[in-house]
This record gives sequence, C-alpha cells and structure tokens, in this order.
Amino acid sequence: MPPSIVQVAATGYATSFALDASGTVLYWGGTPQFGVTATPFDWNASPVRVPAALPLGQKAVSIHTGSDYAFCAVLQDGSAQCYGRDLNEHRGTRFRLHAPIKEMSISGDEVISSPLSGRSTGTIHFRLADGTVWAWGQGRQGQLGAGVYANAAEPVPVLNEAGTGDLDLDPATPNLATASRPPFRVKAHLAGNLRTLSFSADVFGAATGGGTGDGSTNVYAFATADLSTWVQLDEQGQWSLLRSPVPAAASKVPLAGEGQSVPLPILSQFVGTGLAGARIFVGQGRDAQEMLQAQRFREVLELAPEE
Repeated sequence: MPPSIVQVAATGYATSFALDASGTVLYWGGTPQFGVTATPFDWNASPVRVPAALPLGQKAVSIHTGSDYAFCAVLQDGSAQCYGRDLNEHRGTRFRLHAPIKEMSISGDEVISSPLSGRSTGTIHFRLADGTVWAWGQGRQGQLGAGVYANAAEPVPVLNEAGTGDLDLDPATPNLATASRPPFRVKAHLAGNLRTLSFSADVFGAATGGGTGDGSTNVYAFATADLSTWVQLDEQGQWSLLRSPVPAAASKVPLAGEGQSVPLPILSQFVGTGLAGARIFVGQGRDAQEMLQAQRFREVLELAPEE
C-alpha cells in the first residue's frame, strides 16, 4: 500500500477499504463489485486480490463500515455515497442532507435501501455541519433516537434528551432550515412484549400549526398490518375498523406549536397474540381530512419480528 493512506476500514464480509490522502478510495477482498461494474453483486465472484480504485466521481474525505454488507464514503461536497448488498447493490445510495455531512456511523447487521420492508437491523447516523444529528434505517428498537419505534425511509433528526428538539452537538453554530423534517415530534414509551404490550407517546404540536386555529387540535391513531386493512383508536381507548367520520383518539387538545405536547395512550396493557407485523401511525389536525391534506401523519411503532 502507498504511504499516503490516511484511513482504513473493513466490513464483516471480508472486504477492505483504504482512503488515500488524494481522496481516492481503494478496495480489495470479497464482494468486489462496490460500484465498479454495471451488473449486480455476484457473491460467488473471485476476490479482488490487488487494491483497486472505487469510482466515486469525486474525492472522499472519510470512509465508514460497520456491518457485513455496508460501506459509505463521505465526499468532498458534503454528501455520502453508500454501497452494500441491499443498498441498491452496485448502484449505491447517495445521501444529501440540508447541511454537509461531517461524520457518520453504521450499526447493525446490514443496511437496506427500503427500511419500511422490515428486513434488516441496520441504522446510519449522520453528524452535520450545523451540529445536528440525523438517522436513517432500522428503528424498531428505538435506535434512530427519533422518538419512535419504527423504521425511517428518509433521514430524520435525532431528538434531544427531553424529546423537545433536535440533538445539537454544536449549539453555537446556527441550525439550517430543512424541509425534510418530520411533520411533528413524538416521544415514545414502550414496555412489555408482544403478549402484554404497553405503548404510549407524548405527541408534540406541529411547526406549521393547523388544527382549529385556536391552539387546539385533534389527535388520531391508526394501525395496520398490511396497508390494506386499517383500524382506529377512539377516546375510550377502543380499537375498531376504520369508519367515517374518523373518531379522534384525543379531541381539542392544546397543540399550538412545537413547544406543547399531549400524552396519548396507544396500547394500554394490550394482551393477545397476532401483533407481529402491526404498524401504528399518529396524526393531528382539525379533522382526519385536514390532517392528511397537511401531511401531519407519521409512523410511531412497528411490531415486526427481527429476522
């Protein structure tokens, strides 16, 4: 290897990477097609025995691994290019957030390109130039740090300890506005197991306002296992098949903005079987139609078994 190597990393699947001071990433070992060929991965292909350059299109400033099948490079323009077996294979996935990515980490067995499919345990965390921390991927065990127990298909901000704002590692640097922020924050509380489960959440108001216009709004809760059959929660804590008009789980609560929150019991010592695969969503608005039109609706719990 040349003496100008500044960083090395390896996956658990026998692929090694090295970053040269010039910004070139070299790779060798097993699973060789990290962005190199126009064909999908061939896991039975011969190992790359001599280090070869990874064609990233621009200089890399750092490289990161942390699972069997995932590799990411932070690039000079502040984006991150990630490759892996289930991360769009040889095409990879490019992450561009509202501020340049300064640092990142990968955890779990594998990272996937569609976290909502529930097939993996991989999570990526990004530290941005404005000091905020964002996360993407698997979150069924709360590892996103976003106040939910569900996966994230798009990067979401990690919450501070109180759940009232973003985790900010550099408060002296002004935070940049972003359009990709979730419509409202949720601080989730989960206890028990799939037979005796208790799940509640503190639901915060939306930055865009909404509801009745007088500082109060309705909060709704829905559940589905297959995205075709939905059930709803009413104010008595009872679940039933979706009907019209949609009942609120909490009516006319004070949610004038991000600084206010209301507790919402979602599953209170729910005893039974058949919960695996259920996904629970929470929304807020003047009514269900206004909630959907304003896109104040997000997933907060996914009861999917780990594979």
